[in-house]
Amino acid sequence: MEYEALLARKRPDISWKDLACGMANAIAPESISRQPAEIPNQWMPNSESLVCLSVRSGLHLLLQALNLPRGSEVIVTSITIPDILTIIEHHGLIPIPVSIEPNYLEPLSTEIENAVTSKTRAILVAHLFGSRIEMQPIINISNRIGSLVIEDCAQAFVGYEYAGHEETDAVLFSFGPIKTATALGGAVLRIRNDSLRKKMRLVQSTYPIQGRLHYALRLLKYTFLKAASTSLIYGIFVRLLRLLGVDHDSYVSRMGHSFDRQHFFSAICRKPCKALKWLLLRRINRFDHEDLIRLHRRRRIGRRLSRCLINSSLSFPGSMNCTHTFWIVAVRVKQSSRLVHVLRNAGFDATTKSSLCDAITRTDKKAPQEKQWRSWLSETIFLPADPDMSAHSLRRMCRVLRSSLSHST
Repeated sequence: MEYEALLARKRPDISWKDLACGMANAIAPESISRQPAEIPNQWMPNSESLVCLSVRSGLHLLLQALNLPRGSEVIVTSITIPDILTIIEHHGLIPIPVSIEPNYLEPLSTEIENAVTSKTRAILVAHLFGSRIEMQPIINISNRIGSLVIEDCAQAFVGYEYAGHEETDAVLFSFGPIKTATALGGAVLRIRNDSLRKKMRLVQSTYPIQGRLHYALRLLKYTFLKAASTSLIYGIFVRLLRLLGVDHDSYVSRMGHSFDRQHFFSAICRKPCKALKWLLLRRINRFDHEDLIRLHRRRRIGRRLSRCLINSSLSFPGSMNCTHTFWIVAVRVKQSSRLVHVLRNAGFDATTKSSLCDAITRTDKKAPQEKQWRSWLSETIFLPADPDMSAHSLRRMCRVLRSSLSHST
């Protein structure tokens, strides 16, 4: 029997007060709207920062400013979002994917070494699910071959603790709708090289500004989604979608998309409006003790789930990575569709859907046995673990998982 209530897979990490302040600033006349603050120097040097509309916008801007020769190669960690590959290819560059070792969520240095050619111009690595990659081996390779290093930290914001490796050329942090300390959009880039950063600012100055009304409507949309994410209301919402013949899994996944697919590059080639920049900087500057407590609770929930299932047929990507903060709680299991069905019937909106893809599957150059080894993302489901979930809900989810796995063996 299905539960009436349903624990939502991901709640917007933003308070009602921040939503109200953001809306007030978005609809206020330009002359009286509050000016954005600055990036706090205790996180990263303000002089090295650049605020963009999104990480996608930031990467596109970076590649515009670099203007690498067409046919140049960019080594990328294979688990990424498709838009990253689209942007790289849009600039006439060739993404060369290297696989991610699932227990540490890190690429093997030997794979990066093997991927290096005379055309390699950059290495772009993505920190996944709230964990961080050990960057020094990658920095060492880049120093030897003279390439750029780009860190995609879209899933790895943890407050002032980390702002990228000190030798990384570009670091990209996202504050999009489902990210930690979200401003419902926006990104902060750390660009070490002064001349490159100035060129990026110059290119960005030619972009049109994001409409304030567009941002106000986004704030309104996520105010509704935050209200609807309480378990009882979310359960009713999902049932209503089913009655209307709408696949709630696909619908909820689409709700998190930020850009129109048909006009992708015109959508990302915009400057953030003042209201977005103000809320983004407010979220960063006010990331305090309370936020760190939530971060600690999120990590504790993820660790508890991994411990209670340690002897089962289920494994946790990143379980051996000590930096893991479980921005997303991902688990690997053979019968993923069946387990998702069991969890939903028990009141937990798990899913196999994510915005990620395995870039290696875009090429047929790999041997069949290698493709099989790298397919772990297709066996992954995402649990609705949240810092606000009760201890009772956490225990019940563990029981459901253990029971389901014991019946499937």
